[in-house]
Amino acid sequence: THIDNSERIFPEIFRVLKHHGMVFIIDFNSSASLLKALLLFFLISIKMGIVRSRKFWIGYRKGIPSQKIRTILIDNGFKNITQLTRGVNYLTYGEKGL
Repeated sequence: THIDNSERIFPEIFRVLKHHGMVFIIDFNSSASLLKALLLFFLISIKMGIVRSRKFWIGYRKGIPSQKIRTILIDNGFKNITQLTRGVNYLTYGEKGL
């Protein structure tokens, strides 16, 4: 699910994790190439229909840019942050530090 208020959710994730607990975030990279996103939108609409492709597009536009998610995690106390990017998606994970 997409979140609308990252200022509130990430401190709460940090709070409930045990020491050395891990957070994993998979999201659309809204700073990814618009051309790649449009191509994927087109392919999804052909394979899965316009309804699914519209859901993809909404998710892509609401995604947190990959550069920003790293900063958000650092600002909230997470350490050892790693990020993997593929096409218009990314996986970011980090560890609760003290």
